[in-house]
Amino acid sequence: MEEENEASARQVARWLFVCAFFIAVMVVVGGLTRLTGSGLSITEWDLVMGTLPPMNDGQWEEVFAQYQKSPEYRLVNAGMSMAEFQSIFWWEYVHRLIGRTVGFVFLLPFLYFVIRRKVRGAQVWKLLVLFVLGGLQGVLGWYMVKSGLVKDPHVSHFRLTAHLSLAFLLFGATLWQALHFRDGCPRKVEEGPFRRASIALLFLVMFQVALGAMVAGLKAGYMFNTFPKMGEYWVPPGMGHSVLMNGIAIQFIHRVTAYLVLMAIGVMWWQSRRVSLNLRQRRGFEFLLLVVMIQFVLGVFTLIFYVPVSLATLHQFGALVLLGGCVYVCHVLRFSPQHERSCESLA
Repeated sequence: MEEENEASARQVARWLFVCAFFIAVMVVVGGLTRLTGSGLSITEWDLVMGTLPPMNDGQWEEVFAQYQKSPEYRLVNAGMSMAEFQSIFWWEYVHRLIGRTVGFVFLLPFLYFVIRRKVRGAQVWKLLVLFVLGGLQGVLGWYMVKSGLVKDPHVSHFRLTAHLSLAFLLFGATLWQALHFRDGCPRKVEEGPFRRASIALLFLVMFQVALGAMVAGLKAGYMFNTFPKMGEYWVPPGMGHSVLMNGIAIQFIHRVTAYLVLMAIGVMWWQSRRVSLNLRQRRGFEFLLLVVMIQFVLGVFTLIFYVPVSLATLHQFGALVLLGGCVYVCHVLRFSPQHERSCESLA
């Protein structure tokens, strides 16, 4: 019976890792959709019929006519050709299609695992919460798009921040559950070093993700494209009013928080070498240090090269990897598989 339970847990873990992968792909494609100016190309939200793209010239003319009524077409893309419209349409379409795909990839195996009693009790409710969050993410995405279809052809940076933050939260929560099932319902370990610090780091990284979304929404990445100073200033003028609406202030806070994340992980990695940790915990801190250094450099290059699509996309993906690393470290500090091998025995 115990071997059967372990096999079931591994199956559930593999499924959840696949779900986390799809969520990561959706986040990356969402970033590309925003960076290529494609996010407002589909002006309706049809959960069922919207699954199929235009299949003939008549259908393309219909969706193009709908787009031509939008403020983005009138104020930004007036005179756009059909070919140009199709190039932005496909990014938004694929982004929405991946979202629908994630829903099916989650729901169908979930029902199978529940019926076969491979998940039960509190596990079912935790997974249901993930499904509800996924549905909420879709609704929030449309709520964000609607903000750019009224007068101003730009989405609300507050709604963009909520949309991206929820995507990262959903990715992190799915990854956490995947790790939990992978370890076969691991036992909690006693309070040890870094437990609280790792949770604080997780919140700090999520805060930095939200700031990054606000930088994107306010187009603050284009305001000061110098490093380490912002133009000629360490602390630029013009930050003292309406901070949440002020691109200069948001870019400054995003820079400062980047230093804080880098230093926090550096200190935790250094301290982890001086205390007794198992191999998975130590490897987790090493991974975090590597990722945060790469992410910091990517952020600097994205800034000084004036936010190219390639670097900005990598920077957003790097944030996702960094969050995943934080989730992993939090998990291995809190839980331990039944047959944990010590760091010393494998060194």
